[in-house]
Order: sequence, then structure tokens, then C-alpha cells
Amino acid sequence: MKGKWRIIEMPDYEADFPDMVEPAYILFDGKGGGEFAFGCVTGAIRGIGDKNAVEFTWEGNDEMEEARGDGWAELQPNGSITGQICFHGGDEANFTARLWTTSPPACKSIWRRSGHRFGAENATKLRNLEHGPIQLDRTML
Repeated sequence: MKGKWRIIEMPDYEADFPDMVEPAYILFDGKGGGEFAFGCVTGAIRGIGDKNAVEFTWEGNDEMEEARGDGWAELQPNGSITGQICFHGGDEANFTARLWTTSPPACKSIWRRSGHRFGAENATKLRNLEHGPIQLDRTML
């Protein structure tokens, strides 16, 4: 279950609540830790599990108030996960999530789609986009 998962459904909440502050997600680092965010709730996860399921406790914030609880997540046959984030003495938040896939930076995509060929020096400059901003100059075009 290691990875960052994009929460795509939370049936217990209004449709626009999960992504209110940022795109809702849950992350498992594969070492018993992780984090999640949905709506105005954020939390740090500590748990145990394997590649198919995890149980965890969490501590964090709910609308700037301290919050904590527990939860679980389980891999489904279709590759998604379903689970629940429970608040101590309170609500239970059911969720469905899919593995978060990220697109390459826009500049890389443009270069790949254009089929443009450029020298090794410029390829190195382009790879550096992953490590921070670079200065573009006309020699790269």
C-alpha cells in the first residue's frame, strides 16, 4: 500500500468538501508512517500493515483544533483502496482512493511531444527542472 493515494470519494461529506483546501490524499510511506489531508483535516499516520491492508492511528488537526483517531485502508481488486479515518469520540470518514499519478513537468511534456532533439548539455539542463528552477536561454532552443 506504499505510495500517495488520491482520495476520489468521501460519501459522508458534501462533494466539494474533501478538496476544500488542497486535493484530498492519504500517503503511506511503507515504513509505518504517512499522512493525509481532506477538507480542513490533516493528520500524521503511524501504523502497521502490508501490501494489501493497513491499520493506523493518527494525530493532527481538524479546522485548527487538535484531533486524533485511528483508521484503516484495504486494497481492492480494481487497484483502488477503501478505508476509514475515525475521529476519537466522533465521526468516521469513509473514503475511496486511487494511486496518485503525477504528470511530468510541463516543459518536459512539451519537449517530448514536440519530438525536438537537443544536445546532451541541454538535456542535463532539462533534467535539472526536477531539482529546481533553471535559467532558460536561446541556446536551448
